[in-house]
Amino acid sequence: MRQGMNRFSTACRDFSLTISTKKTEVLHQLTSQKTHMEPTITSEGEILKAVDKFIHLGITLSTSVNIDTEVDTCIIKASSVFRWLWELVRERRCVKLSTKLKMYKAVILPTLLYACETWIVYERPAKKLNCLHMNSLRRLLKITWQDKVPDTAVLSQAGLPSIYTQATLYICQTYASPRYCSMVNWWKTNAHKGGQKKHFKDTLKVSLKSFGLDPDTWEILAQYRPTWQSCISKDTTSYKQSSTAEAQKKLELCKFIANSLPTNPADHLCLTCGRAFRALIRLISHSRTHRAQSTSST
Repeated sequence: MRQGMNRFSTACRDFSLTISTKKTEVLHQLTSQKTHMEPTITSEGEILKAVDKFIHLGITLSTSVNIDTEVDTCIIKASSVFRWLWELVRERRCVKLSTKLKMYKAVILPTLLYACETWIVYERPAKKLNCLHMNSLRRLLKITWQDKVPDTAVLSQAGLPSIYTQATLYICQTYASPRYCSMVNWWKTNAHKGGQKKHFKDTLKVSLKSFGLDPDTWEILAQYRPTWQSCISKDTTSYKQSSTAEAQKKLELCKFIANSLPTNPADHLCLTCGRAFRALIRLISHSRTHRAQSTSST
């Protein structure tokens, strides 16, 4: 980095240009295995300021080398834009729901997924993005948590895919290389418990199969960008349907597990009031209330 800065300073002097040391900042990114140390870079005999975050073209770069800061920034911006949109259309009954959803798709989603083609998304930041996406749709559809409507039903009413599907479609339709198609699907491929973390190559076949592409012949299609984009566009509908079916299958599995829980009678009874408990610790905690009542009455 020092050599590059020295060469840049020399080139500026050759072209009679000056570097503003007050506006110039230094950000050094290291791998996660190394400890971060602030670099000491000088220009024109002055030490440049070292920073932890830097915003370039709307993208937040940080020394931590992850997308947590960038995701938080996108969530804040999308929340402020949605607040403005909500105040604009909340009291207007003449605006149809379909129009509100179109405005949401044209304004909120691009703000929330800005520069997502450069992300490698893990499960934690993906949940943050999907949480804001679902909360916004519930407010537009006027669905509260008391209604107990699952996310799959909310997405079907809105006619929009989940944030995972939306980001994957945006990347695959914009770029030709299948490398970008698997970046957003990184969160899908979790290793078994006790196993190693899956790498980038491990997620490539999962992403290709989700779009109905043969992992053995994708290299031939990727050589020609128009052919690749046409194949992705044709399989977009099948990808949406498969994602919706997978989410519905998970929901039905959760309901089946909840309904199949054993309903054994309680084994522990309170001798004072006759209340039944399944766990002994709950009976002990409940007996303390009777002790407190007896002491207060005396």
